[in-house]
Amino acid sequence: MPLSNILVENIRKARKQKQFSQEYMAVKLGISQPAYSDIENERVRFPIEKIERFAEILECPTHTLFDGILQNDIKEQEGKINPLEQLILFEDIQFIKKLHEEVIRSKDELIQNLKNQLATKR
Repeated sequence: MPLSNILVENIRKARKQKQFSQEYMAVKLGISQPAYSDIENERVRFPIEKIERFAEILECPTHTLFDGILQNDIKEQEGKINPLEQLILFEDIQFIKKLHEEVIRSKDELIQNLKNQLATKR
């Protein structure tokens, strides 16, 4: 299964879990509902440059939208890579997830510090 199919399916699942309509998502993304429907139904290329915005709207870490992609890639490569290489790939993705979470946490702390500085200057 191509990366975009898994990504779109993860977004669809997260949207439904939050009980958000396609209309709601479209408004938050600044597009029409039919344009959003085209994304979910893969009639247009997924706008990967907006992945962080999707995660923000869905209130989830960006990396969760990529869940299953590594496993799918490993399945497609089955027999082409050995178990050690599979383990290394898995460990790499776990490292990337942790790194992403740290970056987000640092960004949030920086924003809070800036807000605090602004509050003291008023």
